[in-house]
Amino acid sequence: MKKMALIEKVVILQGVDLFAACNAEQVLQLAAISHEIQFQSDEVVYRRNEPPEALFCIVSGEVDLTAPDREPVTVGPGETFGVLDLLRSQLRSRDATASSQAHVLIIEAEDFFDLLATNVEIVRALFRQLTLPIKDLPGELR
Repeated sequence: MKKMALIEKVVILQGVDLFAACNAEQVLQLAAISHEIQFQSDEVVYRRNEPPEALFCIVSGEVDLTAPDREPVTVGPGETFGVLDLLRSQLRSRDATASSQAHVLIIEAEDFFDLLATNVEIVRALFRQLTLPIKDLPGELR
């Protein structure tokens, strides 16, 4: 897998619903703290009840989010997952498994919170997205 250039990460993150209210400079800062990984079909990304150590943005492919007591959700390109558990500082509420080969950008929790601590404008932009009416929220956030 060829490593993405920073500008490619910016373009991907600009298309992610969670970051839709962020301006170009803010997305650049998010891209700078992201790294990429490839998951094979049926590979586990994380398991329910694990600590949330990152949030994930799908570049290509799909990931299934499942839990015994919840409706399954499939997320794909331009969508995020693992966000709510991270923001709530709670153990993972679902299993995440690649349903096809998936190319994903990862933002580690520590880096994410360090960035938020120094940039209140990104915090405001995220809150604007997270407080949309339920019907307008992206996949995992509904």
